[in-house]
Amino acid sequence: MDAAVRLEVPPELRYLAAARTVAAALAVDAGMTVDDLEDLRLGVGELTTVLMDGVVGEANGVRVVLKFALGDRSVTVSGAVEGASITVAPDPLTAKILSAVADHYELGPSSFVFTKSSSFRERG
Repeated sequence: MDAAVRLEVPPELRYLAAARTVAAALAVDAGMTVDDLEDLRLGVGELTTVLMDGVVGEANGVRVVLKFALGDRSVTVSGAVEGASITVAPDPLTAKILSAVADHYELGPSSFVFTKSSSFRERG
């Protein structure tokens, strides 16, 4: 089953909860374990924070757009800043966290892609 959700928010940290909630809902639909769900929420939160932090001082009319795609036992999240030209990079701790929780992630100057797959395997 493929499903997509789009979330557009102002670049304010108080909206991180909305992004993490959408990620968690799709993780459940993908059949993820609780650990996988938490990894997805953490990765989405970290990457969205990096984008939002890059917008400091340019928030007028700027939006952070997140697209969540549900694949076969996986969730891919892409995020981008619209309305401002920014360049972002994760700090060393954020980079280590992302490497630990993501199956794959990419961070561009003003966007990211993050993928997490379910580690649950049915016995059979």
